Order: sequence, then structure tokens, then C-alpha cells
Amino acid sequence: MIYRCNILALVGGGKSPKFPNTKIQLWDDNQLKRIAEMNFKSEVKAIKLKVDFIIVVLENKIYVHNFSDLALKDTIDTCPNPFGLCSVNTEGDDLILATPHKNLGEINVHLYTDSKTTNIKAHQSALNCLQLNPNGSKLATASQKGTIIRIYSTQKGELLQELRRGSEYAQIYSIAFNPRGNFVAISSDSGTIHIFAVKQTDEDVDQSQNFQKIIRNQTLNFKIYCSIF
Repeated sequence: MIYRCNILALVGGGKSPKFPNTKIQLWDDNQLKRIAEMNFKSEVKAIKLKVDFIIVVLENKIYVHNFSDLALKDTIDTCPNPFGLCSVNTEGDDLILATPHKNLGEINVHLYTDSKTTNIKAHQSALNCLQLNPNGSKLATASQKGTIIRIYSTQKGELLQELRRGSEYAQIYSIAFNPRGNFVAISSDSGTIHIFAVKQTDEDVDQSQNFQKIIRNQTLNFKIYCSIF
């Protein structure tokens, strides 16, 4: 779903899906009808939405489409990506996209407004989870070991913070920043959720405050109903 609006992206799943897992249905919940569909040659692993863009994650590729006409904006090659790893910023009009690199344990951060790609050598083992903070200035990563979470600058690629989740291996299920980006939560198969404080810069605080002002000045009143087949 695009934020709190009426547009949903649906893909088939489960034992008996109504639609194949290679097809995306774009659904308008105000009109209660499908407005478009997108077909791919292999299984769709994940979908990320912004107001202007649709990001589709496959096993070895990521496609970036304009939302207005579904025209292809970019194609990104990745290493095998069975978890559909990909993250997009949620604040601002800029498109910032974090994707697995073709090399093991590396990540590319695509800053489209700056026409720049930052390469981050995040881990020596395979990636298990990655997440941008809301404004896209920081990237949190975890490997398949699951013992350490690292936070990087997306502009410079430098390591900003290292967080130890535990000493025993664990599969990280998710990483999530709060709206201000000053806390990060990590869930895993160990049955625990770890919450850490994130070091903030003045730029992070200013951008978060500006975004909150914009949200407070908007009225969004959509009734959402989503059926997953």
C-alpha cells in the first residue's frame, strides 16, 4: 500500500493462489477495481511502493517503474535474493533505494536525485536483512549470522554504529526504525525483540521535524480493504 492511500499492490501466494506469483495486480480501493497489472518472468519476491515509483524485487533483479505510466526507470542486477531484500525511503520526494550487490555481503544504495550509487561492504557473510531509516540517510544491515547490526551512512558509506544483538547465531526477521529514526528494533527467531538508540545528526532531526509538519497539515481519510489471494 502507498502510505495510507487507496492504491494496493497484490501478488498471488499460498497453496492455491487466484493469481500467479509472477503477476502484480494494482488495485484501487476507492473504485473497487483493478487499475493495472504487471507480468514478470519469475516469482515476485517483494514489492515496494512510493507515490511516484513501484519497485519490484525478483530473485536476481530489481525493477524500478514510474507509477504514472508503469514505464521502466531502472533495472538492477543483484546476487541471488530469496528473501526479496530491498528498502526504500518513506520520507521526501527523493528516491533512495538499498539493494543487495552482486558480491556477497555488499549493498548498493542508489540515490537517484544525486545520480549516485554508494557501495557498502556491510558483512563478510550473506545478507539476511536491510532497512533504510525514514529519510534514507542511514542503512541498518544484518547478515545470516544475526549477531551484529550495523548502521551506515548512505551518502558516504561509512560505518556509523555497530549494535550487538547477541552472541549466538539467529535469523533476523525484521529491522524497523521509528518515524524519527532515533530508535531501531530488531526481531529474530530467538523470540526476542531488541531496541537500540540510534545516534542522530542535526540533519536527521531537521528532516524528521519537517516531515512531521507536512503530515500534520494533510488530511487522509481512506477506508482500506485488502484481500490477499
